[in-house]
Amino acid sequence: MSFWSRNEAPSDTAAVLRLYRHDTKLVPDPPLDAHIPHWWRNLAARQPSARVQEALAHWDSIQTVRRELRRSLAHLRQHCRNVELVYAYSTYCLVYTVAYTVNGRQELEYFVGGNPLMPQPKDWLREAWPTVPESIRTFYTLHDGFFDFPSGSGISPQRWVRRLSDDDWGIIDTLDEPVRINLRTSFNFVSNGAGGQVVVDLDDYVDGKATLWWATDPPDYDQSFWDVADEWLLMFLSEP
Repeated sequence: MSFWSRNEAPSDTAAVLRLYRHDTKLVPDPPLDAHIPHWWRNLAARQPSARVQEALAHWDSIQTVRRELRRSLAHLRQHCRNVELVYAYSTYCLVYTVAYTVNGRQELEYFVGGNPLMPQPKDWLREAWPTVPESIRTFYTLHDGFFDFPSGSGISPQRWVRRLSDDDWGIIDTLDEPVRINLRTSFNFVSNGAGGQVVVDLDDYVDGKATLWWATDPPDYDQSFWDVADEWLLMFLSEP
């Protein structure tokens, strides 16, 4: 779900992405000292369909990703058209080009798969990382976040993850009951780009429990982290 209009993309993906971040550039031949996964280096030498097959094979090789994001992965298998190495957000990342249809016309969306070798977390997240649920940490070995390029909707890179206690939430004053999670240990790993977040309380992650935290509505407690993450990510992948 994006918040900018899109036209059909030209063959130069970077030209489209520079509409949103002017410093974006394709990297067909990464330098030898680029700290990136080894399989990223040879993508440019392959045809787009082979790049997609290679990338999604890595998604499929991780049991947690294959199981917990099965609907999103199935959508990528059907609708992903290209995977390219770019430099954006001051780091190397992969951009997945995903097709969708609106009014009978095919258009394209762009999703960033962050570099798992260069996550750039804040100090407090680095310290807390060993206590983050294993299934979530496992996803971040594939990509440091996976999100819509213009809007940021999706699984957040570590540098964007925030504690709820870091912000002021006016909604708290309107609630009929005390907040049922610890704001200081509650981290927002998934965002819809418009004030909705999937939050995990590290002090209370039993059976994958998560909270849907909203800027202007009461929170929805006792949700399944991966069920919501997969549902939201599929929505972002399939809707303009």
